[in-house]
Parts: sequence; structure tokens; C-alpha cells
Amino acid sequence: MFAGGAYILKNGETTPTKINFKFAVSNIAIDSNDNVYFSGFNGGTYILKSEKNIIIEVEETIVPNFSSVYSIIVDNNDNIFFQTRENGTFVLRNGDTESRKIYAFVGNVINTVVSDSNNNSYFWTNGYSDGNPQFIKNGELKANQILVINGQIQQIVIDTHNNVYFRTFDDIYVLKSGEITPTEINGINGQINSIIIIDKINNMYICTENGLYVLNSDKLIFKKEIKGNINFFYYNNKSDKIYFKYKTSKITSIKIIIIKY
Repeated sequence: MFAGGAYILKNGETTPTKINFKFAVSNIAIDSNDNVYFSGFNGGTYILKSEKNIIIEVEETIVPNFSSVYSIIVDNNDNIFFQTRENGTFVLRNGDTESRKIYAFVGNVINTVVSDSNNNSYFWTNGYSDGNPQFIKNGELKANQILVINGQIQQIVIDTHNNVYFRTFDDIYVLKSGEITPTEINGINGQINSIIIIDKINNMYICTENGLYVLNSDKLIFKKEIKGNINFFYYNNKSDKIYFKYKTSKITSIKIIIIKY
């Protein structure tokens, strides 16, 4: 979708098709059912239903019609967060038909939201120099602050045990399931260059200037698997491979390393 209108590139095709929509598009998000949520420069918010291929303006119960949406975030549980210019942030929980306004502990613009299996949502906001993340318990509307993290948050991920990991430029912290205070995980040497990925058996992969580290999240033990300055990698759970790239080399692939302790 582009500023001149709304387009869809269907799976297997090479040319996008224009959708009958008269406004320019300013934001887009897609849920796991391939429903597309986007906002128009006219201030409205719309849904492109995957099975109907038609655009529907969302009901006022989801986003009040007096609010201009500038950001839409769909988390891993298909909860949808609408950030408006005039009236704050609203969340439409998966399965609900009406959104509710939520209140961040501090800061205005919510960054990427990640939710655990209990639908508790974790995020951080722009404009907050200490970088401490926040979370909203399922069913509540006011965020709680998570303390004892040094540095600006860059990423939040959750493993299958509902342990929550927070990445800064130089450190990783874990908030274990059921606890209220995160602890720093030691064992990484050097700046963390790119994202953390957790695979199906709860191994975590961290890309740094000094190599690729693997952490067994059940034991919280790091092991360096590849040396060198790695600035990108991607985990493909279908092919069971990790793709990684040195700053001076081509993309290479290795099989997932299963660590036993």
C-alpha cells in the first residue's frame, strides 16, 4: 500500500493490484488471519477482510470516529493497538468487539508490543530516556513499569515458558515468569548488533560484533557458535536453518544448532 492509494500484491503474483479506496494510506498492519488494518489520511481507520477483498471502515466501538489513527500495531496474539493523535491509545483484544483506552506509565508513542500466552502485553515508549519497559496485564488498562534495566530497550521477545527478554544495545535482561524484577544475563561480549530469535526448543540466538551467541533459555547458559562481526541473521523455522551475514561477506546458512546440557 502506498501514499497514492491502496494496492495488494497477492501470493504468487508479481504486479500489485489497486484496491478501490479513495484515500491515501498512512499506516498498515496485518493479523495472522491476513486481515489488513490501515488508516487513511482522511482520519478514518479501515479493515480489508481477507476473504471478501473489500474495505470496511471500522466501527466507532473499535476506534472513536473523532480520533485520527497514526499507528496500528498487531501483536503476536492478534491484539490490535490503535494510537491516535487526539485521544491516546486503544487496544482491541483478540475476540473482543469493542476496544478500550489504555494508559502508558510514561511516554506517548508505544513501540512494538509483544504478549505472552496469558495475553499480558509488554512494550516500551518513545521519549523515555531511561528505557524501562512497561506491561499491561490482561483485562487491565493501566501500564506498570518494569525497573532495573540500564539502557534504551531495542527489542522484547517471549519464550514458550512466558519468560520475557529485553535487549538493549549492550545487554540482555530476563523477566522470569511469575517474577516482577528482571535480571541481567551475563556472558555476551560486545555490542549486540541485531535481533534476538527464539526457536522451537527455546534456544535464543544473539548477533554481536564478536560473533553469534546461542543461549539455552531453560539453563540461561551462553555458548558462542560463530566468531566474527555478524550484523544480520534470520531464523527460518520451516527449513530449520539460520541465515547470517558478516559485514564483509555474503549471506550464508547453517543448520540450527541444538544444544544439550
